[in-house]
Amino acid sequence: MNKKLLLLSIVAYIECASAAGSSDGIGNKELPAGAVLMCGEHVVGEASGKPVHIDWQAFGLNEEAEGTVQFYQSQFGRPPATNSDGQSYTWTIKGEYNELQYSVKTPRADGPWSGCAKQPTDFKAVVLISNAIWVNGR
Repeated sequence: MNKKLLLLSIVAYIECASAAGSSDGIGNKELPAGAVLMCGEHVVGEASGKPVHIDWQAFGLNEEAEGTVQFYQSQFGRPPATNSDGQSYTWTIKGEYNELQYSVKTPRADGPWSGCAKQPTDFKAVVLISNAIWVNGR
């Protein structure tokens, strides 16, 4: 009986780990197939400053930016805002205490990933997901 319970627990753990790998850890949205975590960070600002916390993750993809933009456009149901340089496409979701952003960038675009072990030049597109959090609202 205990062997069956142990086996069931192991299978449940593996299933949860597999499911967790298919979504990001910031906004909990589905990731495009083949997304590779480059790195992420939790940044803490000063208590008097805004925002107080920023969490971000960067994922590399071996798919061109256009395909990744279409993937997220179908998730968000609207087109992204496009930066004037044409290297970044961003969806922003504003809450009372936070601002969540999903950006699809070309590998040449600037980003916070200089300290990442994997660099954007290893990929065809980069997804930067960030969440800025304010303690007392915006």
